Amino acid sequence: MKGIGILLVAVVIIISPCRLIAQSKQPASQAVASWKKSHALDILNDFRDLLSLPNVATDIKAMEKNADWIETYLRKRQFKIQRLSAGGAPYVFAERTTPGADKTVLVYAHFDGQPVKPEHWLTPAWSPQLRDNTIQAGGKNIPWPTHSAPLDDDWRIFARSAGDDKAPVIALMAAIDALDQANIDPVVNIKILLDGEEEAGSPTLAKLLKTHGNLLTTDLMLFCDGPMHQSRKRQLVFGVRGVSSVELRTYGPSRPLHSGHYGNWAPNAAEQMVAVLDSLHDKDGLIAVKDFYADVKPMTESENKAINAMPEIEQALKHDLTINTSRLEKTRIEQAIMQPGIIITGIEVGSTGEHTRNVLVPDASASINFRLVPGQTPEKVRQLIESHFKSLGYHVINNIATSKVLLENARVLSLEWSEGYPAFRADLDSPMARQLKQILTQLDREPPLMTPTMGGSLPIYLFESVIDAPIIILPIANHDNNQHGPNENIRLGNLWDAIEIYAAVLTEL
Repeated sequence: MKGIGILLVAVVIIISPCRLIAQSKQPASQAVASWKKSHALDILNDFRDLLSLPNVATDIKAMEKNADWIETYLRKRQFKIQRLSAGGAPYVFAERTTPGADKTVLVYAHFDGQPVKPEHWLTPAWSPQLRDNTIQAGGKNIPWPTHSAPLDDDWRIFARSAGDDKAPVIALMAAIDALDQANIDPVVNIKILLDGEEEAGSPTLAKLLKTHGNLLTTDLMLFCDGPMHQSRKRQLVFGVRGVSSVELRTYGPSRPLHSGHYGNWAPNAAEQMVAVLDSLHDKDGLIAVKDFYADVKPMTESENKAINAMPEIEQALKHDLTINTSRLEKTRIEQAIMQPGIIITGIEVGSTGEHTRNVLVPDASASINFRLVPGQTPEKVRQLIESHFKSLGYHVINNIATSKVLLENARVLSLEWSEGYPAFRADLDSPMARQLKQILTQLDREPPLMTPTMGGSLPIYLFESVIDAPIIILPIANHDNNQHGPNENIRLGNLWDAIEIYAAVLTEL
């Protein structure tokens, strides 16, 4: 019996550390809940300070001020900081090691935002405002709290970059604060790369990665950008569409002409533009450009299965957006964004309404956005589009037409292309994907959606060349956050959930 007793004591001594390690995972969630409850106002105030900084990527001085604020914020959490630049807006790289950790997580987010048209905002874009959840009518303004008080999860913070994409900076640091306060160490080393020019297409990222890519060695890269699913369920996203764009211009007479005197005789730039744009799709909404779908890779069995497992949102989404029919009526939205898209984002010609003039104008312009899927490249898309327009009888040029060109050609079409990039798609069934799914499921026993791709675009393809690790997108913003538009916002409940998600990843991966 004595020997058995000694053996039992030994077993207890051996297994106790393991038990403490296992139990330490549960306190992480409790620590976050306690921290959020007692520091909610501090978190909101920090977020307000960051959102108050104008952050259009082309304003380098403004982006430097954003980087200054972020660097100070991260240093308070024992991060080592490097500011990186390749000639454009700044990037911030930060690193914090965990003693004994043999794995590293790299978190990417961006801190620049889209340009603002102030007249379209209910309140100034860089003066954060709390409102209730009736966003369609602008919502009811809520005075910014000055003392700890209950905060409704459905309240929203309205400001540029509230939803896209400054929230991860605040939520990740709040998660680290909660863990530090509870003396719970992450189980991984943490690296952060914050992009100051994503909304401008990250034009210097390739050059920056060529110089500093060695800093990004990791076992997992989390892209913390984009919205959650329209059902409001959490999701892990494994791809993004590529992107390209072009500015078009058609030409009429060299000066405005009276529409009665010349309308049946002079070329009409407006009519030409309408015809050009109409030629891009057939009556069913499919792309009518020859061979546009030729290089598209078919969906895998896992991707089809993942989409079929998603909740149906079509009718609710139509009601929310006040539309009767979707573009591809028999295709659910998750399948539609797995296909390439040609989207007309703007047309400018003449005037309407009270400003209408009965004239033929000298030119018309339009903007087209291309969303690409795996197998397609911006270069091939450009080739196909230019061939398509030439087949319509247009003389295609890549600059503004001169008088000589207009006199020598019956129909002229100017195309000014922007640089684009290809799509990215990761494996839904990888070991890291399964592990992340398990971690998120443990939060509330609700498995996240495994989404093959989001409709937007991110420059993930550049990181593939320097990172030998899985790259997975972890969105936190509410789907109706008005990203890129006026009255951008984030729901408070999404911000609180993000803190819990980051803490879980850092302590359980």
